[in-house]
Amino acid sequence: MSGDGVGHEGKHHAPAPPRSNPEDGGLRRCSRIPFDCKWDPLRGSCPGCGHLECSDLFGAMGTRGARGMGAEMRRLASSPSLRSIPQLRKDRSTPNFVSRSRGRFSLPLRPHFIPSPIPAGGRCKICQGRFRVLECSLPMASERVHRLLLSYEGSAFKGWQIQGTDPTVQLALEQAVETIWGRRIPVHGSGRTDSGVHALGQVATFTAPPKLADLARLRSALNNNLPDAVRVLRCTLAPDSFHARFSATGKEYRYRIHNHEIMPPFELGRAWHIPRPLDTEAMRKAAAHLLGTHDFASFASNPGYARTTTVRTITRAEVKASGPRVELTFRGDGFLYRMVRNLAGALVKVGHHRITPEDFAAILQACRRTAAPNTASACGLYLAKVFYSSR
Repeated sequence: MSGDGVGHEGKHHAPAPPRSNPEDGGLRRCSRIPFDCKWDPLRGSCPGCGHLECSDLFGAMGTRGARGMGAEMRRLASSPSLRSIPQLRKDRSTPNFVSRSRGRFSLPLRPHFIPSPIPAGGRCKICQGRFRVLECSLPMASERVHRLLLSYEGSAFKGWQIQGTDPTVQLALEQAVETIWGRRIPVHGSGRTDSGVHALGQVATFTAPPKLADLARLRSALNNNLPDAVRVLRCTLAPDSFHARFSATGKEYRYRIHNHEIMPPFELGRAWHIPRPLDTEAMRKAAAHLLGTHDFASFASNPGYARTTTVRTITRAEVKASGPRVELTFRGDGFLYRMVRNLAGALVKVGHHRITPEDFAAILQACRRTAAPNTASACGLYLAKVFYSSR
């Protein structure tokens, strides 16, 4: 972002008084910021450029402060952005800077600018003077859509969606964003996950002015303010039309089963323990009936609201076994409430020969939830991927 002030054409005259620009929502604009700055709206900082102005004069700093500012003054004096800027206010803020150790500088005195996050009312680290917020010469930064790729361990949360003060993933994210931006900003996920359900590749979005040019630093800042059970894997800027939920074209879920008499302690909460052996070949035959477009009403629990349709298209339904681990993978254009867990519960019945693959197909065709077996445990379910159009 450019830090060029308003009305700086190189003529040495007093700047125009602050004025409002209707296009900026009435934000008062000022031509007094003398060098480039980046938008960084932390507490007490300028809402446009994120800098704080020390209200003390360079000349009033005394010998100790003057010596410490010699290098900074030389840097400012050599800055190309200062050479064509008119002398600032004709008041006590513009005498020449005098240093007993280095003599007189030719640069007229200007208030020096302290980058945030020093809060307003604190002490300037350079001159020990108190500082105040300076009106910004830059327009407010435009808001951008921030896209987050998330992974979380679901047993630490009461699901995704905010539920009062209960620990949820959405609440944790919004609190982390609020800590960084200084205000509450809604965070939207690609979909809700129940309590105990995990995510390997959940996607979330929020809209806010750009905070850090280096998005890797923003990712680190978010992770530093999040519980250990949730991590931001990647942070990018997305087009304004992008939405984590409404832009999604499909999802992939995985369901993990530990099929052994003994459940390892470190697998608790991360897989469904099924001690009796499973016939995975029969489970594969049953899963093949899911491919294509079907009405999945038999495998949809009541979400508590009216659904427009229970028809979904499944493009992948696999059963893989490796030692005691059995993993079910489902990919489709969308999933109904608890649909994957209900499918997993029915496939386990097939694996135990309680129902046949043909019975499984008949349950699908019945389109009645009462026709299907019980729901599988939440601990084995993982949201693996969310798919979006490449456009």
